[in-house]
Amino acid sequence: MLLDFMPLNIPISFAFSANWYFMQSNGKIFFTKDAYDAPELKIEMDRLGARLRHEFLPEMFKDPSEARPSVNLGIGLATIPHFLYDARAVYYKNQDPWTDTLFKPGENPLEVVKALDEHQVEERFAPLAVIRDSLVEQYGAAKISIGPPDQQGPMNLFFRLCGECVFHYMVKKKAIAHELFGNITRTFINSHKYFRTLLHGMKPGQKTVFQVAECCSYLESPRLVEEFNVKYDNQCAAELGPMRLHSCGESTANLEAFSKLGNITWAEFGFGTDLKKARRLLGPVDFSCRIAPKRLLSLDQGQIRADVEYIIDGVKGGPSSICSVGVDHGTPRENLLAAMSRVKQYNDEKALEEGE
Repeated sequence: MLLDFMPLNIPISFAFSANWYFMQSNGKIFFTKDAYDAPELKIEMDRLGARLRHEFLPEMFKDPSEARPSVNLGIGLATIPHFLYDARAVYYKNQDPWTDTLFKPGENPLEVVKALDEHQVEERFAPLAVIRDSLVEQYGAAKISIGPPDQQGPMNLFFRLCGECVFHYMVKKKAIAHELFGNITRTFINSHKYFRTLLHGMKPGQKTVFQVAECCSYLESPRLVEEFNVKYDNQCAAELGPMRLHSCGESTANLEAFSKLGNITWAEFGFGTDLKKARRLLGPVDFSCRIAPKRLLSLDQGQIRADVEYIIDGVKGGPSSICSVGVDHGTPRENLLAAMSRVKQYNDEKALEEGE
C-alpha cells in the first residue's frame, strides 16, 4: 500500500548545456577533441565552468574556489560506439560529441555489433585509462574527482549504433534485434564493470548503482518497450545490482512497462509525465522530476511556478527532487529563481507543519 505522505523536503538543481558554457565563457569552454584528450584543459575548463555557474546563479552555486574539479572521462553516450565499436566520433565546439551510425541499411549488423568480453573492453578503453593515470599523476586523487562517461543503456546504445534501422529490426526482424540487444547488453555490462574497477575510489560518494537511460522509449510502443528495453535492462540489473532509470520526455504511456523493471531505486521522468500514476506503479522509490529546459527558456515566471506546482502535486508517497538538465544560454535568471522560490515555499511550509 502506498503511504499517503508528502516529502519533507524537495531539492531542486539545474545543470547547464554545453552551449551555455560555450556562450557564457565566450568560447573558452568548448567540446572539440582537444578538450577531451587533454587532462590539463579538462581541469581548467571545469574550474572556469564552476566560476561561471556561481556568477550566474549564486543563490544555488556556492563560491567554487575551494571545490575539487570534477572531470569525466570519455565522450558520454558516444563512448561505447566510438571506443568499442570504432564508430566515427563527431565533435562540435558548442555541443557534446556524437557518433555516426556504425553500419548502413542493407549491411548485416551482426557482423559488426558483437558481444565484447572483459578483456576486449579493457583493451579498447586503454586511451581513457591513460587519461586517468595522467590526471592522478598531475593532481593526485585527493584533489580532483574523476568520473566515468555516461554510457546510458542498451536501448540508447542500439539506437546510436543502428540509427533509425533500430525500429526496422525491432518490428520486422525480431530475431536479429534480440541478438543485437544481447550483444550490446553484454558489452554494456562488461564496460560498466570495467569503469567500476578503473575509477574505484576516484569519485567521492560514487555509487555502485548503474543507470539506464530510456531516451528513445517515447518513440516506441509500450509493447516494444516491454519486449526489448525492459528485458535487457533487467539483464543488466541481474549482474550490476540496483538500477537508476532515466526517461526522456512525457513517459506516461510507458509507465506500466517501466513498473516491470526490477530493483529500481531511483526514477527520473520528463515534464508532463503522470507522476501520480508513476507513484502508484513504482511505489516509494526516489523520483527525480524534470522541468524541460525549453520551458525555462521560453515561459514566464508564473508558468514556471505552475510547472513546479504540477510536480509537487504528483510526487506524494515518496522522496522526490526537481531538476532541469541542459539549461541553455539565454534562459532568464528570473525563471530559475522562480522555480527555486516555489520549491523553497513548499519546503518552508512542510518545516512549519512538522514543527507544530
